[in-house]
Amino acid sequence: MAVLRQVPVQTYYQRTDTRGREVITWRDTDSEGVPPSRCRLASPYDTDARWAAKGDDLFWRGYKIHLTESCNTPPRPKPNGTAAGCRT
Repeated sequence: MAVLRQVPVQTYYQRTDTRGREVITWRDTDSEGVPPSRCRLASPYDTDARWAAKGDDLFWRGYKIHLTESCNTPPRPKPNGTAAGCRT
């Protein structure tokens, strides 16, 4: 239950407007204290998922992994002095 409460609390805040009404608004990252991304929950269903971005146009919620590929050359056959398939 704590997780279900934490996501809206991190995203919205309640304030009083000029007429005295209570209004719920989005939290702004600069002025309303949005937690850093390492602490902020992106989904109440998966507490390990985080917000991620690549550039200015691509945003997603979930996981970000970094894959590397190594290109090892196959080992060269060792010369043994005889041609393959020739027996004397």
